[in-house]
Formats: sequence, C-alpha cells, structure tokens
Amino acid sequence: MDLLSLLSNGVGFISLGVTLVLAYFAVKSGKMQTANTAQGSAIAAMKEEMEILRSRVADGEKRVAEAERKNTRLELTIGTICEALKLRGLVITIQGEIVNIQDVNGSTTTRIHSIKNEKDA
Repeated sequence: MDLLSLLSNGVGFISLGVTLVLAYFAVKSGKMQTANTAQGSAIAAMKEEMEILRSRVADGEKRVAEAERKNTRLELTIGTICEALKLRGLVITIQGEIVNIQDVNGSTTTRIHSIKNEKDA
C-alpha cells in the first residue's frame, strides 16, 4: 500500500468515527429534548390541576361561610320567635332534634323530622 492510500483510509476511518460520535450525540440530544418536552407538559398539566383544585377549595370555603351565616340567621330567628311566644305563655325549647312545647294545658315533645337531600334519595 502506498502512503496516499493509507492516509485516505485513515481519514475515512476518522471521518466515520466523527460521524458516528456526532450521530450518537444528535440522537441523545433528540431523546433529551423529547424527555424535556414531556416533562414540561406534565408539569404544566399538574399546575393546571392544582389551580383547579385551589379554585374548588376556595368555592367550598365560600359556601361553608355562607351556610354558617344562614345558620346563624336562622338560629336568631328561631330564638326571637321562641321569646315572642314565651311572652304569650307558650314556651318552646329545642334541644338537638327534640322540641318541647309547654303552655297552660301541658307540654308536648316532638322529634324534628329530617329532610332527605336529593343525594340521599
């Protein structure tokens, strides 16, 4: 073999080696980019889900606060009615689900009937 042929073969092998190394890094870079894209999409989806859940929690807290205000208003209304009836000789006491009504003729005790929600039915 002559020197020119040997150099030509050597340059060919070096060129092949460089091409293989570059191809390896190109494939690896493509896989990394795909993995990074998938990771970014997953993180974005998780953030969106967290915002939805935070919104639901905030809505639930608002509903609880509104229900507590309504409950307080109803308790005050019932208390006012009981006091007004007491002035007329009709004493009403409510303990949990038991209602006791007293007047000049005696007393009556009744259990409060629960109303079934649509979810319970």
